[in-house]
Amino acid sequence: KTGEVLAKELRVRLHQPELTLTLLAPAVVGQETPVQVVFMNPLPDPLSSATLRMEGAGVSCPKPARV
Repeated sequence: KTGEVLAKELRVRLHQPELTLTLLAPAVVGQETPVQVVFMNPLPDPLSSATLRMEGAGVSCPKPARV
């Protein structure tokens, strides 16, 4: 408890991985549709506590999905 403050900024540019989306049931307008999302982790370390959020025209994912 020295009262000193350490501030550090790290800028990292990540490339977005290609996503493969597969419908697991027929899509019906106005209803949730389960999908399988597959992607290759571009990082050398395994993901932990990751979430996926999808947005787009006509697509909504109101709650982030845990990966």
